[in-house]
Amino acid sequence: MSKLEKAVNYANNHQELLENYLLDGRCEISNNRAERCAKSYGILLYMPDYKHKPAGVEAMMPWSEFIKERCCGVMNTEIETPENRGQIPV
Repeated sequence: MSKLEKAVNYANNHQELLENYLLDGRCEISNNRAERCAKSYGILLYMPDYKHKPAGVEAMMPWSEFIKERCCGVMNTEIETPENRGQIPV
């Protein structure tokens, strides 16, 4: 099966989920910016200390309320530093 066929099958099988962004005009078609924000926030500030703790890792996932609250805006790098990051609510 070609890559194009796989892409078409994926789109057909996930059409409803892929169209969710159409329900809210604030949503973007791509989630790349949100993923970059969550990755940099979680990996740089928390993952070194929580990488062996399942609850801490789960709190760093994009769907967690912790990440949604922390990454809904622009990160203030003067406030959000490893030294004053606080603890993950687990």
